[in-house]
Amino acid sequence: MLLAVFATTVWSAKWIADDGYIYLTYVQNAVDNGAGAVFNTGERVEAFTSPGWFALLSVLVAAVPRSWLGLPELTLLISIGISVAAMAGWTVVERRAARPADDRCLFNLPLALLVGVYVMRSFATSGLETPLVLLWCIGLVSVIWAPEPRLRTLAALAGLGPIVRPDLGLISLAIVGLVAFRWRRQPTPAEGLRLLSLVAIPMLVASALRITYFGQLAPNTYYAKTDAGHGVGDGLRYLVDVVGPYWLQWSALAAVVATVATIGSARSSQASGPSPSTLAFLAAAGRRRLLLLGLSALMGVYVLSIGGDFMHGRMWIPSWIFMVGALAGVGSDVASALYRRRPIAHPELVIIAVAVTIAAVHLPLESEQRRDLVAGGDGIIEGIADEAAFYEIQNPNLHDFGADNESFLFVGGRVSAGLATRLGDEIGVAVGAIGQFAYGGQLDGGDVFVFDRGGLTRVDGARFEPVEDGRVGHAKDAPPQAFLLHPRVDLHLLSAGEVLPNEFVVDLDGVPFQIINLELVDDLVASGILPQSDRGRIERAITERLDGPTIDANFLTYLVERAPGDAPYRDRLDELAALEQDSEWRRWLRSTEATRAVLSNDGCPDRSWWGCLDLAIERHGAVELPRGESTDPRPAPATDG
Repeated sequence: MLLAVFATTVWSAKWIADDGYIYLTYVQNAVDNGAGAVFNTGERVEAFTSPGWFALLSVLVAAVPRSWLGLPELTLLISIGISVAAMAGWTVVERRAARPADDRCLFNLPLALLVGVYVMRSFATSGLETPLVLLWCIGLVSVIWAPEPRLRTLAALAGLGPIVRPDLGLISLAIVGLVAFRWRRQPTPAEGLRLLSLVAIPMLVASALRITYFGQLAPNTYYAKTDAGHGVGDGLRYLVDVVGPYWLQWSALAAVVATVATIGSARSSQASGPSPSTLAFLAAAGRRRLLLLGLSALMGVYVLSIGGDFMHGRMWIPSWIFMVGALAGVGSDVASALYRRRPIAHPELVIIAVAVTIAAVHLPLESEQRRDLVAGGDGIIEGIADEAAFYEIQNPNLHDFGADNESFLFVGGRVSAGLATRLGDEIGVAVGAIGQFAYGGQLDGGDVFVFDRGGLTRVDGARFEPVEDGRVGHAKDAPPQAFLLHPRVDLHLLSAGEVLPNEFVVDLDGVPFQIINLELVDDLVASGILPQSDRGRIERAITERLDGPTIDANFLTYLVERAPGDAPYRDRLDELAALEQDSEWRRWLRSTEATRAVLSNDGCPDRSWWGCLDLAIERHGAVELPRGESTDPRPAPATDG
């Protein structure tokens, strides 16, 4: 019954986040387009967080003909299937954690507490790796509650943890310590070697593939999301944001009380002389609850220390699972005790009713951000966003993943793909939120290059200094010169302010872009995409600035780099060539030339292991790229013309 409730609510809440479309873009390029594990053609950067989720999606997607299901629909089905299977694991956990008693008194309290929670059902799809995280965490809880936990299974799970999500490596380290402790009781060299292999081989293989293919020691998301100035203060806000709506403090208190009570019961029972089997069960249960609370606290401290995340509740899911795992068996033990005092004909019906009631109480609970969105706000509270609510409320066609998706980013991607098709050439667009945009462009078969201002898909951008008051996990933002002077960028999607004069803004099929590549203007006009008046407007704006009393040296640098060779103002630009050498942008280019050369996006060109390792070490130690003296894209005029 509870699993049916979970499956139904997950299906009704199905969605794909912007970051989920990052995975889909990689999978599409790898499986459908034959371009390899890349976000942009020709640039090998690991912009996904979970190698395991990418690999699993790629294998399953490759096995299903695209004529049957589209990639988003297939991803949703895979996500729902894995999430429901993971939640079904709680039935195994409960049977292992409950004292031997009447099966009709099994009361799965952890499952009842989780199936109705908005965060769980929301991220059970989303296109992100959370279904795999659920499967790994609940699988680990199940093994911990096994009567005789197998060390090999624990070692295998520890080896897979960082592949599911890098931060699960903390839990893997704790499990490795547990395995080593238990192995020391009966040490055999052969078994020790097997355990070490189960832990090390998955990590070594994943690291070897990363270094050889991408040329980095860690995923690019590590560099993009660290050194951003966020810490415990942000983490506490993130904790309060998830505790309040879902009464999480009471579940935590119940888990602590259950652990203390179980340990106390085991100690007090030694004097009363229960059966050895009961005493052993209580002692083992106390240790297991304590271990699970420790794992929950370990993940909790980590989430607090990094400042949490900008997505409401997502980073707390592993800690949450381990916490309710400490409550496994409690509901069944209480139900059995009540049944022994007052037997009834069908105790299972009462238990089902209570469990469904607990789950139903959680169903209407929602995030503060969602309530803010419904009230007409922007849905971002202290840097934390409920993205599922944002897309659901802002996008009336949330579940239409193709031509009918009305998301601003999705439409922008489709428009760019259409431009590329009409012009017969690649279109490069700088954009802040990349997932939906990139997939929207790839979906329509367009050759779209996406410059990720946030640095997730750019090796250099991941090392830019964070912006002030940036959201946790997305605190990096490329300075304008990084994409205005990039050779592959033609347009800038106006989703986060202007970086060039208003005269450079054009409307392309209802989407506002800024023209960055001035050589593109003639092609757009010749193809009938832009009216001749737009070309005249841009040229007049440039001429007026060049003929004015003062010249903006930074803007001049942009023109020297971007203006076509036969432009009517070319001669004037040549006269001012010396001036633009003193601009902030030109100084920025000179000062970062060596670092940018190291931090290329070409992956590892040397196929030898040692050559790739050298490059990875060099990149790992590269300094952050400076922003220059000012982040203002249009600083004060530099000098007279």
